[in-house]
Amino acid sequence: MSQSDDALQPLCVHPLEKLIGKLSTYKDIPDKDAYEQFIAQDKLNAVDRLIRSIRNKSALIDGQDCAILNDGLIKLMIEDYLRENQPELQAYFQCSQAIDKVDQLINQLNQLDPVAKLIAILEQHQEKIAKRLESNCALYHSHVFKPSAANKKLEVIQRLIGVFRGHDGAAVDDGDLKIVSQSSIGKQIDNFIVTYQSSLSKHCKKDSIKNLKALVIACEKSNKQFIN
Repeated sequence: MSQSDDALQPLCVHPLEKLIGKLSTYKDIPDKDAYEQFIAQDKLNAVDRLIRSIRNKSALIDGQDCAILNDGLIKLMIEDYLRENQPELQAYFQCSQAIDKVDQLINQLNQLDPVAKLIAILEQHQEKIAKRLESNCALYHSHVFKPSAANKKLEVIQRLIGVFRGHDGAAVDDGDLKIVSQSSIGKQIDNFIVTYQSSLSKHCKKDSIKNLKALVIACEKSNKQFIN
C-alpha cells in the first residue's frame, strides 16, 4: 500500500485498530521472550501477520501462527485488550458470543471474506510451485517433482482462482478438481472449507457449502448471474 493509500485510511476503522497500536509496541518490550516457548523472530512474524489480517480481509492466520500468538506475553496482551473491548468487538463481528480469547479472535478474522482467503491460499501455493520450477534442484529428475505435472497444477490453480474472482468464462472441470484434491493444497482447502463452512455458505448465499466442488458450483452460478 502506498503512502497516499495510507493517508486515505481512517484512523479507527473498527475497534481492532487500537489493538494494532498495542501489537506494534510488543517488539520494544525488554525480556519479553525469557519464559516463552517460541523464539523472538517467530513471535514478531506472527504479530506482523495478525496485523496484516486485521487490515486485509484476504490475509489468513494459520494454525502455526495461532499457536505462537497463544504463548506468553503476546497472548496476555491480546486477551487483555479483548476483554476491555468486548461490546465493540461483538458489534463489529456481529456475533452473540463474547470474544475474549486469541483463538476466538483468529476464528472471527478468518471468517471475513473467506473466498478471498482461499484465493490467498491458492496464490501462496502457486508461488511455492513456481519457485521449485525455477530452481535447479535435483528434484527435477526424480519421481518426487515432475515439471510437467507442476505446470499442469499451476494452470488448474489459475483457473480456480479465476472462478473465485468471478472472471468471465472462468471454469474448472472434475479433472481439475481431482488434480487439486490429490495435491498437498487439496487437504488445506478441504480443512478450510470444513472449518469455515458457515461463513462460506453465507458468502455464497447457499444453504451449505461442504466441499470444493460445491463452492465452485456456487461461484460459477453467481458469476453467470452477474454477467447476465
